[in-house]
Amino acid sequence: MEGRRIWVVFAFLCVFFLVHMAKMSRMYLVLLEQKIPFRRLLWTYLKTTFVNLAIPFKVGECYRIYCYAKDTKVFQIGLFSVGVDRFFDTVGLLVLLIPFELFFTREVTRATGLLLVFLLFLIFIYRIFSPTYLYLNRYFILHKSSAPSMKALQWLDKGKDWFDYVKELISGRYSLILIASMAGWGMEILALFLLSFLIGKPFGMKEFSNYIGAIFLLEYSILLKIYTFVGTALMGAAMLTMYMRHRWKEGKKGKDMGVRKG
Repeated sequence: MEGRRIWVVFAFLCVFFLVHMAKMSRMYLVLLEQKIPFRRLLWTYLKTTFVNLAIPFKVGECYRIYCYAKDTKVFQIGLFSVGVDRFFDTVGLLVLLIPFELFFTREVTRATGLLLVFLLFLIFIYRIFSPTYLYLNRYFILHKSSAPSMKALQWLDKGKDWFDYVKELISGRYSLILIASMAGWGMEILALFLLSFLIGKPFGMKEFSNYIGAIFLLEYSILLKIYTFVGTALMGAAMLTMYMRHRWKEGKKGKDMGVRKG
């Protein structure tokens, strides 16, 4: 039995690694056109995920925006890249969650319903923005010349800039981003199943729905609490390993340069 638990722990660690490989790949695809070096992107992903896990209520998202804005040197790209990442993360979740809730539990949870309504609202805004912008822009230019109209035109242009930022982040690769998101959630379900086995708790889609409700509605979940604690520890270990490896390489590089000079 002990040997079996060791294998489950090993399997959990492997699946946890795959979860975050998929999630990092999603962010890599979102920021693909920004040409951020992979090592830099990996370090940013590790530290922002660590902060997101360690700080409750998703306050860590503000830190993510700051870090990606710093990496890209454009605040709007930092802001909208995190927004696009969250959007596709939620889409991937609902693509997996809604069929299970409809056909197995016969009940759509409150968290799922709220997320679906919010996503549909964002999609609606995205789809109607271009024709609405073109109409209003032409209308204000041709028929209005007052100060409020000029102010409205400025806000329209700012909205168009924001829309273009979002479009640039997903253009031609939204299907790949969605696949990465679905793969991440599929792996996370498996990781939660393995963790539930280790702590002696049952796990099924109902438990997963409760887990999601605990994330978005701030409800209590022992599985979420343990998974967050374990994830924080593993992310911290990964950060420390990467930092120590970087310091070792820098030290080795410095010694090699010293030998050459000598």
